[in-house]
Amino acid sequence: MINTKLIGLLATVVAILIAVVAGIGLFTFVRFVDAEHDARTVVKSATAYSNALDQLKGGVLDAETGQRGYLLTGDRDYLAPYISVRDSLDATTPTDWAQLAFRDGTDSELRQLVDYKLTEMDETIRLFETGNPRAALRMIQTDRGADFMRDIRAAIQSRKSEAYAIADAAEQQSIAYGARTEKISTFLAALLGLAALMGAVTIYLWISADKAVADAEEAVDTAERIEVIANELNHRMKNMFTITQGMLRQSARGRSESVREFAQEASERVMAMSHAYSISQSIDASRSMSSADIFARVVQAQLLEAHTFNASGSTVFFKENAVTPLALILHEWTTNTLKYGAWNLHNDAKSEGHVTLSVSEGDEGVLVLLWDEQCDRAGQPDPAPTGYGSKLIKACASQLGGTVSYDWHNEGVRIRLTLDKSRS
Repeated sequence: MINTKLIGLLATVVAILIAVVAGIGLFTFVRFVDAEHDARTVVKSATAYSNALDQLKGGVLDAETGQRGYLLTGDRDYLAPYISVRDSLDATTPTDWAQLAFRDGTDSELRQLVDYKLTEMDETIRLFETGNPRAALRMIQTDRGADFMRDIRAAIQSRKSEAYAIADAAEQQSIAYGARTEKISTFLAALLGLAALMGAVTIYLWISADKAVADAEEAVDTAERIEVIANELNHRMKNMFTITQGMLRQSARGRSESVREFAQEASERVMAMSHAYSISQSIDASRSMSSADIFARVVQAQLLEAHTFNASGSTVFFKENAVTPLALILHEWTTNTLKYGAWNLHNDAKSEGHVTLSVSEGDEGVLVLLWDEQCDRAGQPDPAPTGYGSKLIKACASQLGGTVSYDWHNEGVRIRLTLDKSRS
């Protein structure tokens, strides 16, 4: 029978797996999108920063070129780039310079270098305009201005390299996160496949459970119909035994003594068969009956208080198909003992002997039943082994794959019934 608790557990596990896959997948997707956005933002900022540095360097170079042209020609048109750069730098605020820092804070070092260069150009222009052009040219010919410009170029290049390194690191981090995302996606795909497989198994078990329930209900209906038929058959069988006994008694009326004796004996055999059949129909759901139960129903049920009987040995369970022939054998032994043996009651209502019945398991898969009857048989002949009762016992023993032997002596008889355990 399929365990519905197992199906419920599998369904719960599948739901949890799907929820885990969905949760991890959504989290991974959001993180990947955030990482891509952060990387693009860093690259964009680095590019803008690099462009701003290039513009600053270009503006300073244009200002220096205009300064040199003015000092050489005296034409103030050359000062236009210089004036433009000077005006734009004078108009900048600390916040504007913070944009050139790329990171938090202002780039005071770069601003100081630019101020040094502009101050040097301011001084040369002042000397030129105050009538001292030679002094202005001598200042230009020194390395001071070139040193300022070289320092500006180096500072700008250093900052651009730093910005590119940060942007490259952001891109590499994004690539690495993409690789991790791919691995996580593979793992999630495997989990999703497992969830799909478990879901398929759960559906299969669910369908099987429904089918099992339907089959069980059908089996119950079938069992109930079989029970009704079996009860009807048992009723008819009992009626048949009763009718047969009645016919024997009716047919024996008014006949000779021998006919009446035959009818009585035949009626007893029919009663024994009816009793054995009833016992076989009372077997429980295990389809077997214990030796103690059989002895009580067949042997002890026919005894009076004056009779002495002792059952001993192992408790053995006999199969359903072995109960009827074994019951017939025991009934025959009991009847013979009541009529002719140790349980035959005299006028004083006392039996002259006792019976011990034992069961044991022998070697090589055999069962041994010993009927040990103790009574005074001195001077009595051994019964003929060709009677109907002897033939019945032999036939029933053969049906059980066994044999029966008799040991008659002055103190009674010992009957040994050996049965095939596999058929009993």
